[in-house]
Amino acid sequence: MVDRGANGGTLGNDAKVIFKRNKTAGGAGVDNHELNSLPMVNATTKTIADKGLVILVLRNCACHGLNRTLHSAGQIEWFQNEVCDALMKVGGRQVIKSVDGCHIPINVI
Repeated sequence: MVDRGANGGTLGNDAKVIFKRNKTAGGAGVDNHELNSLPMVNATTKTIADKGLVILVLRNCACHGLNRTLHSAGQIEWFQNEVCDALMKVGGRQVIKSVDGCHIPINVI
């Protein structure tokens, strides 16, 4: 999932940790729900792009380990990828365009 308001990534149970850092992070949600002292990790996950299966490398994510991975649209864009997160119902594309030309669809839940 992609969040336009997030400052980083929170790793869910849909990715595999490949490196654990000696740092922790926390976060808060809209309903004042707080997550404290989550380990910072690098991870990988697979997804389906227009060109077939691709492996995503997620760096510096807070590892929650539950539900879906949530990643910051701004962080994705920092690395020159384009996040088109407007709903198709209002004329948007709901896709991430990677620097190497892959189009990864975004599901809106």
